[in-house]
Amino acid sequence: DANYVASLPSWLQGFDAGNRLAGAAWHGVGFRQKDKKYAEANEVLRALMKHGYRRAACHERLLINLKHLGLKDTVEWTQALADARRDCGAGTVALWKVEATAGDKK
Repeated sequence: DANYVASLPSWLQGFDAGNRLAGAAWHGVGFRQKDKKYAEANEVLRALMKHGYRRAACHERLLINLKHLGLKDTVEWTQALADARRDCGAGTVALWKVEATAGDKK
C-alpha cells in the first residue's frame, strides 16, 4: 500500500516490493537496449514513468531509443521531448541531459 510505504522512514521506503520490482524492470531495459530491442525497452520505460520510477532517467533513455529507431522529428519524438521538458525541473542536470539527447538548442 502506497500510504504504508509513505509512512516509513525515507531510508526504508526504497525496500518495498514495488520498488524492488521496478528496479528489476529498470535493469531489464538495459538488457533490451543491449539486444537492440528499443521498442520493447520503450514499453517498459513508459510503464516505469507511469509509476514515477526514475522519471528523468526514463525520459532520457526513451529519447535515445527513439533516435535508434529512426523516429527523431516525428510526432512521437516531439511528444516525448515535450513530456521530458515538462517533468524535468528547470536548471537541473536531468533537463540538461534531455536537451543534450535532443540535440537542439532550446
